[in-house]
Amino acid sequence: MTGIASGDLVTEKGERLEMLVIGSADEDPYVAVTTVFCVWERDHMLHEEIFHVDNLALVRKERRRVIRGGNLDFPGVK
Repeated sequence: MTGIASGDLVTEKGERLEMLVIGSADEDPYVAVTTVFCVWERDHMLHEEIFHVDNLALVRKERRRVIRGGNLDFPGVK
C-alpha cells in the first residue's frame, strides 16, 4: 500500500516537478492500485500521464476543506 490517492501531490522519484493525482488508472477496482493518472502544468499547458505508484514520491496528502458550522452568505443570492 503506497498511501497515494486522488487529490494528492506527488513527484516522480528523483524529479522536482509536482503533479496532482487524478485517480486510479487500473481497470479492476478490486485490486490494489498500482498505476495512477497524474496531471501537471508546464509552459501554460496541461499535461497528463499514467505513472506506476512505485515510481512516485508523496509530497502532500490531499487536504479536504470542510465547511464549519454557521450560515453562508453568497452575494446576490437570496
